[in-house]
Amino acid sequence: MDQRWTILFVDGQGRVTPYKRLKRLLAIGLLIVVTTISAAIGFLILNQKSLGEKQKLQKKLNAALGEIESLRHEKDLLLARLVLTEVRLKEGKVRTEENPAEKQSIRRPPNESSEVSAQTSDDPPEARAAPLIESDTAAPSDVRKTPSQTQPTAAQEQLAATPVDPAPEAAEEPSTTNSRVAIEDFQLTHEPDTQTFKAQLTLKNTTSNSQRVTGKILVVLKNDELQPQEWLTLPPATLVASRPSEKTPGQAFSIRNFKRMKLKRTSPASTDLYDQAAVFVIAENGDLLLEQTFPADF
Repeated sequence: MDQRWTILFVDGQGRVTPYKRLKRLLAIGLLIVVTTISAAIGFLILNQKSLGEKQKLQKKLNAALGEIESLRHEKDLLLARLVLTEVRLKEGKVRTEENPAEKQSIRRPPNESSEVSAQTSDDPPEARAAPLIESDTAAPSDVRKTPSQTQPTAAQEQLAATPVDPAPEAAEEPSTTNSRVAIEDFQLTHEPDTQTFKAQLTLKNTTSNSQRVTGKILVVLKNDELQPQEWLTLPPATLVASRPSEKTPGQAFSIRNFKRMKLKRTSPASTDLYDQAAVFVIAENGDLLLEQTFPADF
């Protein structure tokens, strides 16, 4: 018995069309489906491996960022301790420089002190007290005076004759109402290609227990010969009566130890117009923490 079969297509006019390649087409279609499913499974496995590697790298990156943050925190603490140590050393040096004459007046030559001590130890108590009692009536030759009582020492005369040179004025003394911050390493630069004014400074927290200080900072480039509306502010802001107010915009900051601040503004103005740079540090509640003027050296 013949078990072969085929498909015949009969149209409306009764014409019969046999379709002999059906098995081949079914085999090709089945092969395509199997190949597609196998490729999808392979891509899924590769994707899972890539996701696993990505998660491992992300964990390593997070751990590295955590270590960097901890090292940065330790660096800030060490720099803050260094700054406090420098301030204490400067204060001690200033105190020693303020009282040199007092130290010179207190000091005595070794031979003089030994001579006076030998005299006071050899004389009887009555002889020691006699010059004190008879100092109003005794002749000058009867009273023995030490060189320190009759004339100033050579060190005192040299200190009195030496003029005191004023300290160089690198920047004006800061005008402040609440000295919780200090400014160091102030720098001004200008980029002619982009017409950009840039100011960089280190803002330090000077509180005793490193309390966090939050506020905003503003730099004003000015000249006494210019009108206040011709002054240049970094960042752009509007001044009220030639000074920043509570609502004046500025660059925000929040520090516990110190922070390097960078302020900039684009303007076609020339650097020759300005000879002063005033820095205003304003607290979050609007109080003026610090006002300090520097020479505008570009």
